[in-house]
Amino acid sequence: MRPKPSAHELLETARKAMCGETLAALPEERRYEALMIANAIAIAGRILERGEVPEREELASLARLMGDKDPAIPADPAMVRERSNALYGRLADELRAGKIAPGGARHSSVFAHLRRTVVERLHESNPKALPQE
Repeated sequence: MRPKPSAHELLETARKAMCGETLAALPEERRYEALMIANAIAIAGRILERGEVPEREELASLARLMGDKDPAIPADPAMVRERSNALYGRLADELRAGKIAPGGARHSSVFAHLRRTVVERLHESNPKALPQE
């Protein structure tokens, strides 16, 4: 077991320090950069907090959507991303070829998957952009 504070808590402490007195002490021309660093820290904290589950669920959904014959999700996170990228490449090819046109059989499934994916990514990158539930 890891001691307290957690990685997420450490990142949040660093972000708060950056946005507090540290930001105020910086020259005006360096504040935007500091805010970008604080934002990156916040995103990293949310990614850490949520773990690998969203990426694995996205891959499982995408694999079903693309009729992938291998339903097993790799244990290695890098392999999850590699497989997702390959499947998204196939999906993009099908979209460009007009195989998933509005009103078509797969259109609503593809739209639902992409919408879920965007919402999941917003939970990590910009949760304030999500509608209040």
